[in-house]
Amino acid sequence: MDKKIITVAIAALMATACSSVTDRRTVNDADLYASSQNLPKLVIPQGLNEPTYNNEYAIPTVKSSQDARVGNQIDIRPPMLVLATAEGTRVVDEASDNVKVLVETLPGQQTIGSEVYDSLMEFLNKQGIMTTTADQQAGVIETDWIVSSDVVETSWFSGDTVNSIKQRFSFNIDIRPHGRSGEVTISLIDFEQDISGEVVDVLTDVDKRRYAIDMLNDAIAFISAKRSYEQRQARIANSRGIEISQNEQAHSWQAKATFNRSWARLGMILPELGFEIEDRDRNEGVLYARFKDNSSFWTGWFADKPLDIDEDLYRFNLVDEGEQTKVEVYDEANEPLSSEDAAKVYQALSVVLQADRKVK
Repeated sequence: MDKKIITVAIAALMATACSSVTDRRTVNDADLYASSQNLPKLVIPQGLNEPTYNNEYAIPTVKSSQDARVGNQIDIRPPMLVLATAEGTRVVDEASDNVKVLVETLPGQQTIGSEVYDSLMEFLNKQGIMTTTADQQAGVIETDWIVSSDVVETSWFSGDTVNSIKQRFSFNIDIRPHGRSGEVTISLIDFEQDISGEVVDVLTDVDKRRYAIDMLNDAIAFISAKRSYEQRQARIANSRGIEISQNEQAHSWQAKATFNRSWARLGMILPELGFEIEDRDRNEGVLYARFKDNSSFWTGWFADKPLDIDEDLYRFNLVDEGEQTKVEVYDEANEPLSSEDAAKVYQALSVVLQADRKVK
């Protein structure tokens, strides 16, 4: 008799635990709603007028359909959305069944290259998640089983009831031919759930999408933190002054910094010197800038030393020489700048270029 009671109690606990997993997604007393009926009309005694009826609160007839859901068939959980929180990421094709996000280059970044793949692998590694497939060339990463558990019921005499979930995900990385953007798509490829050892089969298409979005959001959050850190490190590096020296030709100077640093710094300081950048071609290393009066700027540096050159269009040409960069300046006729004007630009440029900047 005692054994039967214990068996029934354990079965009841399992049923309760299973119910609690389902109850998280359904409204309370859902069956009462589903079985509700319209009240019959009042019986009016002879000789009295029948009242006016309002059908505003009448319960509609549910159409018989394979997709029709009522009562505890309706999932009341709020929708889970892809959160493109990392700079340079955005959600695309929200109406699609696929869970994906677009990753784009950041300012000053030529291509995303292997950044997305490397970031996802680093994210999985830091989470202690093993992979069964990691093919950078194909842009495919598949995880091993990811196991998580939580207590759904506690009991002082029979032990806690534990809900265990095992999942495997697939990341697909599709970098565009130009290399400046790419899509990351994630899908749940394997799933198992049990409650204290008892297998539960409650996975729906909605659940599959929610689990995939949850994992993708965690990955995006990691990419966001990584990009923020790397951008700050780049700002710190770019904030340091760049030493510059004169070459044999008056219009040619040597910056002791890589092309990337020199390009970024020159694009930042030229407007401060009174140049308005009208066009630029990073691949060619060319900046077209028109000079305008800058006396207000120079009063902050050398009191009365404005840059005294003609208000014309100038071309700055940067040549990548490894650890150094050659900087050349030409006039509007595409001729090397005169020695006199080149000396004036060099004096102004060298002061601002070599000064350290505060990092925000």
